[in-house]
Amino acid sequence: MAAEQAMRWLKTVLGLLSGLAIIGLVASLSFLFWYERGAAVSAPLGLAYGVIAAALELVKALAPFWIYAHARARDIVATLMACLLLAVAVAVSFSSAAGVAAQLRLGQSARFERMQESIATDRAEIARLEVRRAGIGVVRSVSELEAAIASALAAPIRVSNRVLTLGAASSGCKELSRQIAPACNAIAALRAELGQAKEIERIDARIRELRDHSEEMMALGSRNGAAADHQAQLFAAAVAMTVGWMVSEFGVQAGLILLMAIACELAAGWVLYLTLSYHALAGQRLAASKAETGDVVRFCAECLMPGTGRLTLADLHVAYRDWCWRRGLRPLSRRVFRRDLERVARRNDITRSGGEYEGVSIDAATAERELAGSGLAKGSAKPEARETDGDLAAMA
Repeated sequence: MAAEQAMRWLKTVLGLLSGLAIIGLVASLSFLFWYERGAAVSAPLGLAYGVIAAALELVKALAPFWIYAHARARDIVATLMACLLLAVAVAVSFSSAAGVAAQLRLGQSARFERMQESIATDRAEIARLEVRRAGIGVVRSVSELEAAIASALAAPIRVSNRVLTLGAASSGCKELSRQIAPACNAIAALRAELGQAKEIERIDARIRELRDHSEEMMALGSRNGAAADHQAQLFAAAVAMTVGWMVSEFGVQAGLILLMAIACELAAGWVLYLTLSYHALAGQRLAASKAETGDVVRFCAECLMPGTGRLTLADLHVAYRDWCWRRGLRPLSRRVFRRDLERVARRNDITRSGGEYEGVSIDAATAERELAGSGLAKGSAKPEARETDGDLAAMA
């Protein structure tokens, strides 16, 4: 018994701690959500919205107790008002929980999608640049070509009995004559190749820039928690395989968000009530388990008498429970009572037709005398049971 009592208190304490923790967390989420909405207009309005939303979480947790108390008192107006407060609190809290979950989950997916789009754009441009670079072919480096052009322009050439460099004689191959044209044509080919080399250098530099940007985006996404929603993808694939319905990843995300919001509402609103209800019911069961069990044979000997009427099992069980109450006994369940009653009926030739027992009636006069003389109505102790050993022996 002590172990059961300790377990009862342990479960109650754990339930209360869980309920308070959930209420605190949900209240903080509601405060943050509505504070951000109100702060977009003004800071005082955001604070007021946040405090009201957090207070509604406490109202939601207390509303089940108010509903139960006013319903037992048959105060219809107060009961309806408590239900209305509970509905309003749940609506506000549900929007908060769903909004926060949507911001977290869908915001993460949106960041990941933007990152993937940026990386895909970079990779597509890299592919185009690589195709263009491959079309240019293999050429010498820029420095090698610039040295070759400088060497060609520095080559000596005779012009009008004078020896000049090709660059000086043609102003860098800008002024051509029949004598220097072949040499300048070779330099023009080198310059064309130099242009291709510079284009290759520009393409290579752009490819490196795009690759560095892609790596930076991936690192930034990893730091900010941007990742693919593999859970939603898995659930969507599972639904498609098991049911045959094609569900989008966004649909799965929306369903999970609503599931999380509903869980927050149920837990924050009912954990405290269910915990305290369990504590009371467990206490009643423990108190009842300490009492002695009412014996069906003794009940029959004390309360039943031959008669011409019929009694149903429900009537007998009600009389049995009343008999147990007068003596402070713990009544048996209806199933066990029926089993023991059948045994007594067989041994005493009491016939049963359908659900009724024939030839037996309840000794109402004796029951009234016991109730009047027991003093239970005045709060006195329970009376001693009458001596029925002979009757018990006969029935058993």
